Amino acid sequence: MKTWPRLNLNAILAAPRPELEFVLPNLLKGSVGLLAGPGGVGKTNFLLQLGIELALGQPLLGGHFPAQPPRKVSLMLAEEHAAVMACRLHDHVAALGDVAGQAAEPDAFSVEQLMERLVIVPAGGLDTNICNSDDTTLFDELVSLTAGSDLIVLDPIRRFHDGDENSSADMTRLVQKLEVLAARARATVLCAHHMNKSAATAEFGEVQQAARGSSALTDGVRWQANLLPLSVEAAKRHGIAYDDRAGYVRLLLSKSNYGPPLPELLLRRTPDGSFEPDKPDRLTTRTGRKRSSISREAPYV
Repeated sequence: MKTWPRLNLNAILAAPRPELEFVLPNLLKGSVGLLAGPGGVGKTNFLLQLGIELALGQPLLGGHFPAQPPRKVSLMLAEEHAAVMACRLHDHVAALGDVAGQAAEPDAFSVEQLMERLVIVPAGGLDTNICNSDDTTLFDELVSLTAGSDLIVLDPIRRFHDGDENSSADMTRLVQKLEVLAARARATVLCAHHMNKSAATAEFGEVQQAARGSSALTDGVRWQANLLPLSVEAAKRHGIAYDDRAGYVRLLLSKSNYGPPLPELLLRRTPDGSFEPDKPDRLTTRTGRKRSSISREAPYV
């Protein structure tokens, strides 16, 4: 029966233990993950930065995570427009600087590399509902557009379905649809999602249940990270002055089905919208950086 594939236990145990492939720390290739955070915390800029760094094979988030072979990333941005993303792309590429304190090679950041491995679709104002069971055309187009991707980002996930966020049944169907997308595109799917209002303003934004709507969404995904502004209490714990809180965010892995817990990361937001370690002297800095070889007149992806 093709619908219910049965494992061949003899073949599996006779072969070496397989190595799992991860696109992001603990985020398994072919699985579905979630990035949750309140509005305005910088989720889209954060995902754009990750996309650029993955496409160029750079260490992630200023060196918090080591470099890996370049990945193909597709960013489906349902609330953004081309002009805005053009500005953000320029800013982020210009922010790419030294890697682990060593000057990048002159040709390390080429337009050709980004054009080959980074797909950015600013879909603001367009129909992005891929969960319409009566018409699969849009879903099929998405699979075709993202073919060959290692990571597909849907930002925000609310724009890609018309179900009731508070319905367990609707959110379960959404997760199943995302799993079909991951299987057909042979990619990891990472969805941006908003937090509920109480979690965004309180100290329990760290937990996976902080995501807005039914817990069936967070229960169904295999990985969840929360991007949070720095609360007063968190600022005290990190030794950040009260007036400087707005310049920092916290990244916490609240759910990880395929890997061990990871420590909380404190990131500083730069004026250009990128994120760097809170102590640049210890890791790769994105301040005082050199501009990349991509010119300001480079074509937009």
